[in-house]
Amino acid sequence: MKGTGQVGFATSKRIGCHARRNRQRRRAIAAWSHVHTLTTEWDCILVLAPNAHSATFEQLKIESLQLVQRMKERWGNG
Repeated sequence: MKGTGQVGFATSKRIGCHARRNRQRRRAIAAWSHVHTLTTEWDCILVLAPNAHSATFEQLKIESLQLVQRMKERWGNG
């Protein structure tokens, strides 16, 4: 079944307090916005690792792009 391109971001309490989790979620959303047009037919939920706070924004963008490439390899073009 074809998706709508919606993406959800989940964070663990291991990341820290509510403010820290929200900051990491906002950073991930901003990084994902650079590749979201590549996933218009998939709905997915991304779980942020507790060590995501130590990554730079450029690293988050690179990881997002690599994730999309792995998703395309596994589930086809979307």
